[in-house]
Amino acid sequence: MNITPGRTFLSDPTVSPKGIIVPESPFREFFNPANLESRIRDATEYSLKTGDDRVIGSIIRYEKARFGHDIGEERIVQTVGATNAIDLSMAAILERGDTILIPTPSYFSFWKTAQHRGYNFKVFYSGEENNFLPSLEDMEKNLKPGIKAVGLIHPAFPTGFKMDRDRLIELIDFISSKKVFTILDLIYDFLTYNINDMMRVDAKLGACLERNKEHAVRINATSKIWSAPGIRFGYMVAPEGIALRVADRILSTVSRCPIILSDLYQMLMDGTSSMITDAASDFRQILARNLKEYQRRAEVISAKMSGKGVEVLKSDAGFNVFIKLNHVPNEYEAQWEFLDALYERSGVFLDYGFAFGVPHHPGVPTYARVNLGLSEDRLMWGIEKLAEFHSDYKKK
Repeated sequence: MNITPGRTFLSDPTVSPKGIIVPESPFREFFNPANLESRIRDATEYSLKTGDDRVIGSIIRYEKARFGHDIGEERIVQTVGATNAIDLSMAAILERGDTILIPTPSYFSFWKTAQHRGYNFKVFYSGEENNFLPSLEDMEKNLKPGIKAVGLIHPAFPTGFKMDRDRLIELIDFISSKKVFTILDLIYDFLTYNINDMMRVDAKLGACLERNKEHAVRINATSKIWSAPGIRFGYMVAPEGIALRVADRILSTVSRCPIILSDLYQMLMDGTSSMITDAASDFRQILARNLKEYQRRAEVISAKMSGKGVEVLKSDAGFNVFIKLNHVPNEYEAQWEFLDALYERSGVFLDYGFAFGVPHHPGVPTYARVNLGLSEDRLMWGIEKLAEFHSDYKKK
């Protein structure tokens, strides 16, 4: 597929014929001054450490504010975004030939990393009737002997559905009881539309993570919270032995060394903590405004798709919407045929559900992801083109 300038990528705001962009970030005005200040103070560098001491301190304060527990610095590893944390945690836990279990739809980096590193992976699909979320019964059925890790995302990506807290705790407890690791990606934790649900200490989940700390790795990052995909700051909280193995792997590979933008990262982490501890926090007000805007855009998209054969699934969190394309058969070649025709005739590109693990078989609809973080003019132009094209597209 040839990429032509001036066309719209509805599924990913970080991909553009003109290069990487930061979509309408409320902190854009802070990024350049913070970067500049870091450079002036010589605080921006490639580092052979597991993180800058000031940033590690900010992570410890955030974890205390969010989960009510003090975390020792020996359990924290700073990474280049959450994707790097997923990669490194899997590398520390698994050996070639080991298996990771992945409920789907999910972030494709889990199985792409497995493929790249020579691990096996097993996926299972819960379906739209269950909001695509795994149950304890699903886990009991699929967590077979020989599986060493399970990858979970909360709230889910790309669907945006949020698992009931008690169910998530039940799953983590069960997985740990089998001496299996949970790799829990919490990058969308602060993008829940019910803002009151997250602006508090989550002591119940925190207690679960602490009692299972020998078999639980949790991952977080700031890029999704603040709509800043270019800010590659992430971290993991892991069992001390896993954290040491990750640090060894960072030290052995220069390309995996985190880029330290200390002032900026510390500002973002401390600001995120302030949302929990201070109801008047500017950070909280900005995030609440962003979340309302994402919801508004989802509602506008749903209205524009009405009568066009496209259903917009109402989610609980995130800046994506999962849409159902009722005129496109759930067959691999049929979906690619639609994608190519949509792009060539309308200039719109989509990520399909099969890219996130949705299986091809009768009875499962064709899904796609739309990212609400695009600039509004590009987003709405692309949605109108998609609705018009899909409305006229006939099922085979």
